Amino acid sequence: MKRIHNTYYDFRLLENDVEYSKDNLKTYKDDDLTTDLIPLLYYTGYLTIKSYDAPTRSYTLGFPNNEIKLSFLNGLARWTVAN
Repeated sequence: MKRIHNTYYDFRLLENDVEYSKDNLKTYKDDDLTTDLIPLLYYTGYLTIKSYDAPTRSYTLGFPNNEIKLSFLNGLARWTVAN
């Protein structure tokens, strides 16, 4: 949560599924603080692959269910309030 809190990302964009390129998802590096949060959320299990579009080599990612979505948003809110 600290990493997420220290990076600007408009989480309203996660209200719906998001498109993300295969190459960008594959080249994620945890030590790069400027890295987009979408791969981080995918590799930590908050987002899952909903579909893959071969011609554009892009994934549609989203929360696997409302329980995970609420857990993530509640955790983010609690961490933000506590810090």
